[in-house]
Amino acid sequence: MSPSPSTSSLVREPLPEHHHTHLKKTLKKLKPGQPLPGRKVKHLGKGGVGEVHLVEVDMPDGAALQVAHKAIICRKYNAQRHAREMAAMEMAAGCPFVLRCYGGSQPGKAPYSVYTEFAPLGSLHDLIQHRRRVGGGPGGGRAPYFSEAEVRWLGARVLVALAHIHEQGLVHRDVSPHNIYRAASGHPLLADFDAAELLDEDGEVAAAGGAGVVGRLAVAAPEVRAAAYGGGGVYGAKSDMWSLGMVLLEMVSDQEVADGPKLEGCGAELRALLLEGLLVPQSRRLDSAAAQRHPFFASIRWDTLEFEEAPPGLKAEGV
Repeated sequence: MSPSPSTSSLVREPLPEHHHTHLKKTLKKLKPGQPLPGRKVKHLGKGGVGEVHLVEVDMPDGAALQVAHKAIICRKYNAQRHAREMAAMEMAAGCPFVLRCYGGSQPGKAPYSVYTEFAPLGSLHDLIQHRRRVGGGPGGGRAPYFSEAEVRWLGARVLVALAHIHEQGLVHRDVSPHNIYRAASGHPLLADFDAAELLDEDGEVAAAGGAGVVGRLAVAAPEVRAAAYGGGGVYGAKSDMWSLGMVLLEMVSDQEVADGPKLEGCGAELRALLLEGLLVPQSRRLDSAAAQRHPFFASIRWDTLEFEEAPPGLKAEGV
C-alpha cells in the first residue's frame, strides 16, 4: 500500500489553491513587459537566455510566496519563443518531478518573464561541482562522485519526469545537470523547457521544424547534433534518453563518451544501462518505458517514488 500523501517526505507541499488563483489573476492583469510585483530577495543565477532572481510575492492572506523569476535577456528570445516555452511547461505540468510553472508575462512585448517554484537546493550541476571541490561522495572528491544508490534514486525520478513529458507529446532536448533542480526534500525537478519541441504523430521531430533552438550540444544525442548542424534526419523522445545517460555518466565518471568509458568502478548493471542501453545509437537506445524495466532499476518501487526520503547526501546544498 502506498504511504499516505500526508507524510512529511512528500516532494513538496502543494501550492494552496487560493495562492495559485491569485498568482494567475495577477499575471493576467499585467501589461506586456511588466514584471510581477514583488521583492527581490537574491540573485540565483544567469544563463544564456536569462537571469533568475528569488522574489517574494505577497498573498491576500498575508503570506509571502517565494517564486523564481526568470527575466529573459536573450535578444533572439521573441514572443513566439516565449509562447512555445509557456505552452511546453503547461503540457509538462502534473508530474511531481517537473518544476512547477506559475505563469509568465503577458505576450507581445519584451522583456519576457517566466515564474516558477523556487528550488532551494540549487541544481544537480551545483551538487556535482560541490562534490568535485570538497568531496562528500564515495570517491572523496574524485569519480565516482555519487554512490550507485544515489544514481539509482535520482535517475529513477528523472526517468519518470521524462516518461511523463514524452507521453504528453514533448521532447525536452536540454536534459542536463544544469536543468535538473532540487526541491527542499532533495527530489529532482526537471526544468527549463525553452528548447522543448512537439513530437508529431510518428513520435518524431523533423529537423526542419526542430533544429532552430536546441540545448547544450555537449550532452545532446548524436542525431540532435546532426540536425542542429544541418545534417537533416529525424529524431524523437529517445534523444532525451541519451542526455539522461550523459547526466548519469557525469555523476560517476570524468570520462567522455567519445573516449569509450570503461566505468571499471561501477557495477555491471549500471555499466550496462549506460553503455548498452542509453549511450548507443537511437535504433538500439532504450525508451523511457524500457529503461524503467532495466535491471539497474529492479529495486525501485515506481508507485511510491514521490513519498520516499532522499538519501542524506542528496539533501545537501550544492553550493
